[in-house]
Amino acid sequence: MKRLAELREHLLAAPLGLKADTLVTFVNLGNVHRHVDGESRSLRFTYPANVIAEQFSGNPVTVALFLWDWLEEFQPGLAPDAVTFEADILNTDAADIAFSVRMSETWAVETVDGEHRLTLQPEPRLDTDSLTGFSEGT
Repeated sequence: MKRLAELREHLLAAPLGLKADTLVTFVNLGNVHRHVDGESRSLRFTYPANVIAEQFSGNPVTVALFLWDWLEEFQPGLAPDAVTFEADILNTDAADIAFSVRMSETWAVETVDGEHRLTLQPEPRLDTDSLTGFSEGT
């Protein structure tokens, strides 16, 4: 779940006032898919990534904005409604805000001299025009 750890670091570095002890990240019931094509092997992890900003006193829209900024770069092709959220309003100044999104990461597996070398692969970028049959200028 390297991507989820990277997302966590991105949110902590953003000017949101989030702190490591109040930013909870976890995965529930992910899947591991194995792919073998001749000598080439890979593992693809798909999982619901959960991010909870506890006792957050800022505007939750700003957290969603920084979340989407990261997702657009590292999880391209997500549907516009891919991120869900829940909120527990604690008082007039703070809330626990939980975001969830289905993420994926693919690891290439190379075996050299009996040792496995793992390389995290970039997510494919979908050309949505090729899926719809429409393109610019038509």
